[in-house]
Amino acid sequence: MKANKQSRISVSIRVGGLTLLAMLAASPTWALPSDTCLGATPIGALPFFESSDTTLATVDPGDPIPSCAGEDNNVWYSFTAVGDTSLLLDTAGSTFDAVVSVYQGACGVLTEVGCSEESSTGGAARLIVPVAGGDTVLISVSSDPAGGGTLDFIADASATTWGPTSDLEVVVASSDLNPFGSTFGTLHRPIAMKSKQYVFAATDEGIFVHGPAGLIEVALSGDASPSGGTFSSFGEPEMNALGDVAFWASIDGGLGVSTGFYLYTAATGLITTLVAEGDVGPGGGTFRKFGNRGQISLNDVGDVAFVGRETTQSEAGLYLLSGAVTTLMALERDPGPCGGDIRSFDRESPRSFDLNDNGVVVLHDRGHGADPAGVYKFIVGGVSAVACEGAALPSGGVIDQFFAQPVINNSDDVVFAFEDSVLGKTLAVAPGTGGLNPLVRVNDVLTTGEVVCDFAGKRFAPAVNDLKDVAISIEVDTGGVAPCVAANDEIIALRQAPAAALSSVASLASACPFGAFEDFSADVSINGAAEVAFTAQCANGHGAFQVTPAGVISSGMQVTAPTTVGAGFKVAFPSTNVAGTMVVRGHRSAIYGRKCTIAGCGVVATIVAPLDIGPGGKVVQEIEPESLNATTSRIVFSGKTFNTTGESVFLARRSGALDIVADSGALLPGGVGTFFNFTSDSEALAVPSVDGRHVQFVAQLDHPTASVGMFRYVRGVGVLTMALEGDLLPSGATIDGFRSPSVSAKTGVFSGDTSAGDCLIRVPKTGPPLIEEVCVGDVSPIGGTYDEIEVPPSIRRKSIYFTTTVSGGSHDACVFQRGVAGDRELLCDTDELPGGDWIDSVRPYETYGPSATVRGKGVVFVVESDRFFQSIVAERRGVYTLVAQADQALPTAVGGVLGSMDVRPSKNKKSVVFLGYPLGGSARVAIFLGRLG
Repeated sequence: MKANKQSRISVSIRVGGLTLLAMLAASPTWALPSDTCLGATPIGALPFFESSDTTLATVDPGDPIPSCAGEDNNVWYSFTAVGDTSLLLDTAGSTFDAVVSVYQGACGVLTEVGCSEESSTGGAARLIVPVAGGDTVLISVSSDPAGGGTLDFIADASATTWGPTSDLEVVVASSDLNPFGSTFGTLHRPIAMKSKQYVFAATDEGIFVHGPAGLIEVALSGDASPSGGTFSSFGEPEMNALGDVAFWASIDGGLGVSTGFYLYTAATGLITTLVAEGDVGPGGGTFRKFGNRGQISLNDVGDVAFVGRETTQSEAGLYLLSGAVTTLMALERDPGPCGGDIRSFDRESPRSFDLNDNGVVVLHDRGHGADPAGVYKFIVGGVSAVACEGAALPSGGVIDQFFAQPVINNSDDVVFAFEDSVLGKTLAVAPGTGGLNPLVRVNDVLTTGEVVCDFAGKRFAPAVNDLKDVAISIEVDTGGVAPCVAANDEIIALRQAPAAALSSVASLASACPFGAFEDFSADVSINGAAEVAFTAQCANGHGAFQVTPAGVISSGMQVTAPTTVGAGFKVAFPSTNVAGTMVVRGHRSAIYGRKCTIAGCGVVATIVAPLDIGPGGKVVQEIEPESLNATTSRIVFSGKTFNTTGESVFLARRSGALDIVADSGALLPGGVGTFFNFTSDSEALAVPSVDGRHVQFVAQLDHPTASVGMFRYVRGVGVLTMALEGDLLPSGATIDGFRSPSVSAKTGVFSGDTSAGDCLIRVPKTGPPLIEEVCVGDVSPIGGTYDEIEVPPSIRRKSIYFTTTVSGGSHDACVFQRGVAGDRELLCDTDELPGGDWIDSVRPYETYGPSATVRGKGVVFVVESDRFFQSIVAERRGVYTLVAQADQALPTAVGGVLGSMDVRPSKNKKSVVFLGYPLGGSARVAIFLGRLG
């Protein structure tokens, strides 16, 4: 068993000093300090102890300054290692605050390899440094603050064997090109597999234009921003008649810029900054905020309206940018024409206002308390009401409330939705000449016989063109029943002036290029030719479509066709112009692999992507990147297919083929009940685990007695039930819940809630009986009892790795290994790290635990420490390697320093991969590789 911090210190002092201290107390013999680097006192056999007075020690002009503190009153020691060792240096018992720094090289040209100012408990400096056999290190002990005092200096071999610190290599960065020809967007959890293979997931998000010339990628996550840094995520885009596109974006790595509005000019293909954080505003300050995915409205003459805040203003403002001039049109809490104050400028959801070519902005003011809601028109220098909450209607009722965004055309006609206290929800137009004309109400009947049930979606917004053509997304009852009996179907409807009837543009009965339509977006757009753009889900695909008044699809972004550029995108927020061009915001997820050798990393290969086909012709629709798990040459993940209504669990094999492990709606083993879903971000569920042909996963169920269960899939055999909620354990307790499965070919383990408390439960290969391996209240090898099993376990072969808090032991929490010989401590809080750092916590996050190696022995885990936010530590055959620490310098391929890291590193036999977030480098996120020798 590895000794803990307390026993190491006592052994160091007892073996190296207690007898000497007793002798010194009887006959003091103060040693003259070695005051110069050239006169360093050699450390012979370990353990070594020396007590000295440093009050008269000086500092030579050529002495290096320690990185962690000052250099006053320093004395020197040297140590030459006979064999590879981890050298423990300790100043416990000293009468001053000592600083220990260790160097390699010759006096005058030294390179620091470690520095410690004090321990986590204060006072004494302690430091562990790995020293290779035959190497010599020089050790400086100084005083901070100056003055020195009695130094008790101890050198010993550390009970923890530390290998050399890993040098990081870049596997892939967000700025690298992916196989689709764009840069990687958001990178997700990497997996270390055998044969030097590394698997990771990525999500691309961006703004895309589709027209007669095909698909154009306007901006992608990871692309350079004209205001500095790189684009990270995007808001709803807007397109005008020229094909120009305005959009909001968040920025990573920008100097003082985290959000801004940008313009893509179709004629040049260039992106310019419209306005960004830090730009000077008309209120005398600089812009400091634009909200979350802020909306921007773009007209056909190139003007934009937006909401922002200036440093000189406590309230948000509505702005108009025309040419190079930005005008403040109004501030929140300005008087509203309906009474009270205006309250809606700072709404962070998009779709709250619209701008026409006359420079008129129409906005829904949501009101607050006694302040009534209203629909307002803003022009430079004034505001007027289109309609007010509480206003009388021709129906005899009043306006009770408004719904989302109004829209305006170039005749100043305003289309908006409200609740009529007598007739219910109503979509109406307020002509520029005055008045209010209803367009469609709940319970109206379409020309095809369907009854309008509701305006679809919480973010419902109509669209209007200059001919007063209006497009909307509504729910209908296809049976023609009023009031609606089954309001489950969504449809895109169009009112074409001057006709009074409503006509269906696309319904569930319409022919989608990918099978029948199944679901429609609440966002629509209509151009001057009365063509309607919308996004929809079809039976075998998702796309953006444009439909003529005659019902013919004139163009469409058929995102599910494998030959289409940009295949695999899921798109939203369509905007169209009269030239038949659409702009959308979209994303795609894929799983990639890369092979790295000593000579470097090879090409990135796509392993699984949207549109890949599984058994039964099922097409992958979406991938849940956070559910990714892998061992050997197989990968398991959860996602959706076009052919099912819910989640699926997939297994990707070495050949590239996909197995569908389980589908939502499929019968459970035994035929009683069905699978409900496998979503990985629910507390009750977990990421599936794979080992060869075996997959262990948690599922929510439609079942007479159990709402959740644990299952195992064996390729060639099928799905087996491992345990269900309510099953009896050997102790007599029952299972209340399942979390965090981990599987090997012969067994599996999961953390579970039981009626007697949390336990780690082993599942034999063939299923029950279940075995309670570790439970709250069991005796810990460091004394005391296990208190709380906080993070998921990991299993390889016959060992279970887990993290738990401990009550009454010598540490608060540790990472443990349970094997055939029982439990052993691996690393605990208050243990030492090389470089003068001490572990504050081995459980930085409650949702992730230690990760065992794919092949061979060992485990890797993330800790929190005194000096650094995070460190990654790997253990293999009793040797510990410090893989990475926050603030360390990164390779030139990325540059900068490591800011933080994901808490799920992965280890194979000789390397560790992890996700890191560089600061000051060329990439906002990257996957790094640390080799273990």
